[in-house]
Amino acid sequence: GDMNTWGDRIPNSLDIVNLTNYVAENRNLTVDVNAFVRAANLETYQGSGGTISLEIPVNQNFSATHKIHVGTDSMVHVDGGNVHIGSDLTVDGISGAQFVQTAGNVHVGGDIKLGTFDGDGTYKLSGGTLDMENGQIEYGTGNQNFHFSGGRLTNLRLVTSDDPSQANLVQS
Repeated sequence: GDMNTWGDRIPNSLDIVNLTNYVAENRNLTVDVNAFVRAANLETYQGSGGTISLEIPVNQNFSATHKIHVGTDSMVHVDGGNVHIGSDLTVDGISGAQFVQTAGNVHVGGDIKLGTFDGDGTYKLSGGTLDMENGQIEYGTGNQNFHFSGGRLTNLRLVTSDDPSQANLVQS
């Protein structure tokens, strides 16, 4: 089905939502109804020349009881909505894996894992509130960045790194 309309079926708490782009186009999906899923995976096929993004605008909710994975040339953009992740948020891809929060609330029940498998992973917090619920931010062995230029970061327990020379916490 058409990914812009959830394939004419709104996912539920048992569904694992896989958003994959295989073509040289930029694909965008905007959450226009509250979604409650088990897990979500975003990935663009390497070398396709395209991207994929999931937008969570004002007054919309996107909840995953388990995890969210943002992979190669993929982005989640929280622009005023609410995101609840019951477990880990992994931002890791060969290139271009990003989680961008400009407003709204993000609750992570596990850890944020950036660049865990020798890949790229970036979290950009410029507005809203990121509640880590006593979790940690883990830097893997890839190229990872946590950009903190605005908003609030609360309940962060720890920041860890497999390779401290590659981990960046940038406050600008």
